[in-house]
Amino acid sequence: MQANIATLQTVYTKIKELNRQNDLLRHKYGGDAKYARTHKRLMENAAFYGDKLKVFNALNGVKTDADQRVLDMEQILDNQNYFEKQMQGIVLKRFRTEQQFPVQPADIQTINRLLVREYLKESGRI
Repeated sequence: MQANIATLQTVYTKIKELNRQNDLLRHKYGGDAKYARTHKRLMENAAFYGDKLKVFNALNGVKTDADQRVLDMEQILDNQNYFEKQMQGIVLKRFRTEQQFPVQPADIQTINRLLVREYLKESGRI
C-alpha cells in the first residue's frame, strides 16, 4: 500500500511539472493553446529540435498573420482547401524567408496540417 502511494505521489509530481511547463509554453503564445500544442509536436520532430527560438519566432509570426486573416474574414475557415493554401504561404514566409529555417516541403506540409487542424477544431468545423 505504501509503495502504491509513493508511486502515485511520483506520478502526481510529474503531472504537476508537465502542466506547469505547458502553461509556460501557452503563455509564450499569448495564451493560445493551438500554438503551444503545435510547438510541442514540432519539438518532437528531429528537424526542429535544435532551434527552439527560431521555431518560436516563426510560429509567433504565423500566429499573428493567421489570426489577422481569420479575424478579417472568418468564413475563410469554411473553405478548408483555400485556408490550407493561405496558411501554407504564411508558414513558408515565416519559417523559410524570415527565420531562414532549413525546412523541407514535407516539413512545411506538416506544420501547415497541424495548424489548419487546430484552427478548424477550435472553430468547431471538424
